[in-house]
Amino acid sequence: LVATWPLGEAAAISGQCESETKGQASLNLTFADYWVHMSFASSGGKASLAGIELFVTVQNGSRFLSPNSTGGLLLTASPKLLLSADTEHFACASELRLPFGQPGGSALVLSATKIQAFGVRNGSLSAKFATCALDARSSVPSDSTTAPSNTTAAPSDTTTAPSDTTAAPSNTTAAPSDTTAAPSDSTTASTDTAAPTNGTSTAAPPTSAVPTTASPEPPLLNFTVFNSARVPCLRLQLRASLSILYRLKSGGNATVKVALPADTKASGDCGNSSQTVQLSFMQGWRSDLIFVKKASGYALQHLAADYRLSPALFPNAAEPSANRSAFGNGTYFSVASGTAYYSCRSAETLRLDNFVTMETRDLRAQAFRTDNSSAEFAGSMEQCLDDTPIDNVVPIVVGAALAGLVIIVLIAYLIGRRRHSAGSGYQSV
Repeated sequence: LVATWPLGEAAAISGQCESETKGQASLNLTFADYWVHMSFASSGGKASLAGIELFVTVQNGSRFLSPNSTGGLLLTASPKLLLSADTEHFACASELRLPFGQPGGSALVLSATKIQAFGVRNGSLSAKFATCALDARSSVPSDSTTAPSNTTAAPSDTTTAPSDTTAAPSNTTAAPSDTTAAPSDSTTASTDTAAPTNGTSTAAPPTSAVPTTASPEPPLLNFTVFNSARVPCLRLQLRASLSILYRLKSGGNATVKVALPADTKASGDCGNSSQTVQLSFMQGWRSDLIFVKKASGYALQHLAADYRLSPALFPNAAEPSANRSAFGNGTYFSVASGTAYYSCRSAETLRLDNFVTMETRDLRAQAFRTDNSSAEFAGSMEQCLDDTPIDNVVPIVVGAALAGLVIIVLIAYLIGRRRHSAGSGYQSV
């Protein structure tokens, strides 16, 4: 079966503009049980849709009818769809199908699309636009140019609804309900210290370094994600805080560091190819850590955070009470063995985007567990580089050998000099 639904109205819309990240822009649409992330790139004055991501929670209901398995599912694609010149907007009345993986499978379906990721002035689309190749085959408006498309249209039995939203696609086709996803089960969270106090920073001019007020050490948090058989599949222990850069009404910047409190709640899923732990705290704040299975081992591959610029935490914010989202992709750390766990007691900084970083200490993580042992973390331990002890034996041995060689040469010189003086029959005057 194929589950199809319109995106509808997003619970939160956020992203980054060209002025914030040169040559890059992004759009984040967060809904109740899924989110869509679109990234754009500019090269040589041309804009393109560089990547798309869809994270959805598969569960039995009106959207997914009797799925074989339930839980979180992350789909990614790199369409590299050429849109238009940076000074124009992209328009496509025809249906664009952007597949996640093989054609005919899960896809993001766009129709009646208008996108301008760069060069937007006063919140309006540029008058000039480039049409997609599908529209250009029938007619090309006189004031338009044609943008080549790297995406081949595929027949689809999905009914799409037109949308007059500027940047948001009108429909998306989610994963087939028999996709191997994950059992979604309860989690437990516990801490062993008191809740911290959030730290704030003072304002700074845009051209100056942004100061950050030191925050008390976050509490040590422990989370466990269980599968349907109540076997732990993922365990996470860490002290964590989010460092968030925001704009001030005065035009400057400030940074707030928010520690994950002791009452942080957790949920998650035990997938076969990806496993997720979702941390919820402070009335609407959320942080997701997504682990991806590799050929041998696994890695922390994706991070996401939802937060609110509340006046109490973000004083004098240019957009008070605005909801924001941040997404990070890449290998933050990896474990070579599927039965080992990752450990890093040193401080680590995990970057989500130009505004948000997650700072961790005393981090231990183990995903894709299959044993039901009582041990918090089973198997061997793989340490981060900063925790790896420095071996001083070799430098000490080399230094001692060199010192001994110098002493031997010095003694040989003194003996040779003394013999030379004694054999000559003369004494130095």
